[in-house]
Amino acid sequence: MSQLPGDDAETDTLGARIRRIRFAQNLSIRQLAKDIGCSPSHISQIERSLSEPSISMLTAIASRLGRPVDSILTEQAEESERRTEGEAATAMSLAIVQRAARRQKIHIQGGVTSELLLPAVERKADFCEYIYEPAQVATQRQELLQHPGREYGVVLEGRLHMTLKFEDFELEAGDSIAFDSSIPHAFWNPGNVPARVIWFSSPVL
Repeated sequence: MSQLPGDDAETDTLGARIRRIRFAQNLSIRQLAKDIGCSPSHISQIERSLSEPSISMLTAIASRLGRPVDSILTEQAEESERRTEGEAATAMSLAIVQRAARRQKIHIQGGVTSELLLPAVERKADFCEYIYEPAQVATQRQELLQHPGREYGVVLEGRLHMTLKFEDFELEAGDSIAFDSSIPHAFWNPGNVPARVIWFSSPVL
C-alpha cells in the first residue's frame, strides 16, 4: 500500500488507522462527516491526531466504516484482519474466553475508559465495558451522532444520562436500554462517581 499524505511509517495512531480505512474505501472526509452528522474539519482533526474522538464519535465512525470499534483501536485487531480466513477461524475457535486480567484498556476522550470483552475480533459486533467519569452535560450535549446498527447497554454502577433524538433518559444501576443507533444520540455520566456500563453493538443491521 502506498503511503498516504501525512502518514508516518514509524507511528500508528488512531487517526492514521481511521484515515487508512477511509482511503481504502474511497470515502471522502466530507461524505464521512455528512453520514455521521459532524463537520469535515472535525474528522480532519481526528485523522491528523489534533483531536481525540469521544466514544460516541468513535462508534459512529467505526460503524460507518463497517468495522467494530476494537478493530480500529487495537493493533492486535489489525493483525488478526491480515490473517487468512482459515487462520482467523482457527484463532477464533481457540480464543473463546476473555480473562479479566487480559482485557485491553483503552482511554478515550472525555474521561471514558473502554475494556474489550471479546476474546477475538468480530467484524459485526462490539462488546465492551465502559467506565464513564463524571462529565459536564453542556459539553456532551453538543455531540448528537447517528450511524447504522443497533446498540444494547446495561448500567452496572453509577448513572448514565442519554439523549435519544428529542427524548432524555437517565439510567441507574440495573437499568438497560436498546435502540436503533441511526437515531441521533449521545450519553454521559451526570453523577459524581464513575459509571460502569456494558455495551453490545452490531455496527451493521
